[in-house]
Amino acid sequence: MVHRVEIALFLLFALLLTIALMTHFHGPATVAVKPMRERVKVSLEDARLDEINATALLNTYTVHKAALKGRTWYFEGLDLRNPQISYLRAEHALRKAKLLELEGNVSMRRLDGSLYRAGKVRYDLGKRIVRSIGPFRADKGESYVRGIDFRYGLNDKITEAKKVFAHYPMRTKK
Repeated sequence: MVHRVEIALFLLFALLLTIALMTHFHGPATVAVKPMRERVKVSLEDARLDEINATALLNTYTVHKAALKGRTWYFEGLDLRNPQISYLRAEHALRKAKLLELEGNVSMRRLDGSLYRAGKVRYDLGKRIVRSIGPFRADKGESYVRGIDFRYGLNDKITEAKKVFAHYPMRTKK
């Protein structure tokens, strides 16, 4: 039971790590470079990043708005798609040196139909720890798992959560 959830959440947060490694934007984007004395150094609207390697398209990121303030990127309307998932979305996101935080209806739908949701997700890149702050829910068909304050360590592969409830309907062969 927990094994399926751990695998799915590991995939979700591996994708968050990929977001943290974004390098450049291309496509129809409006870019404004501000003087150094202002707080916002760079702002983007309706930007798209296609991440590729020598053989295939890896990830496609789109954002409604993005801004670089100091050394922190702020995103609004983040949407990620790749060959392993249908989508990963968040209303707001920020990326600091060792932290990636997604907030506001964070959701990921996998190709197998599983849906994972949380209000706020934080990924510590240095410690490789993923946390959902507050309630989370994972659904697949009639089955679901829900709880609060999820923590998953990518190094030790230990999952912790509070007030966990799992519902898996049992079917009998006829």
